[in-house]
Amino acid sequence: MIKPFDEFPVPIEDGFSVAMLFGDALAEALFIRGLEGAVITGPTAPKDYPRIFSIGELLRVLEQLKDRTVFVRSYPLLRGSPDDLFSVLETAYERNLTIILTNTPLALNELNLLKEFERYFFKPEIFDYLMVLRTKLSRGKTRGELSVIRVPPQQIELLGEHSFQIKRKLKSLAEKGQ
Repeated sequence: MIKPFDEFPVPIEDGFSVAMLFGDALAEALFIRGLEGAVITGPTAPKDYPRIFSIGELLRVLEQLKDRTVFVRSYPLLRGSPDDLFSVLETAYERNLTIILTNTPLALNELNLLKEFERYFFKPEIFDYLMVLRTKLSRGKTRGELSVIRVPPQQIELLGEHSFQIKRKLKSLAEKGQ
């Protein structure tokens, strides 16, 4: 199971697929920093990770891995088609990879999150998890907020809105200088 940090309310099952939208850069940074041992890639990958710029390159990366977690930042920038998305997910399932495809849009339509997923991931119903993670500053406290729109049947009780403390996680990131 993947749980990027202790307070994160939804453990992600190994070998499953995730489409995730981030409401802000801080939410994305918190999530990425918690993915120990994951392969982080995509057109906007950090400098220590492989950057890819096409679906073909992503498929080549996936072919080289087995039983790992792959986090693809800014997936829509790869400009793939719905068929390409099916190929990516099929390869991930064959290789027993947990694949997390993400995007951090400039503006997020909070009133119709499912439409946002369709806009960036074509067919959101083919993913095991659909989630939106954002941070919120209120009365001097930063909190994480997670909208869980889809989960596997064994985690159905996790659907809905979750709010959780991230102060400890922010403090540990600040101490590491990240």
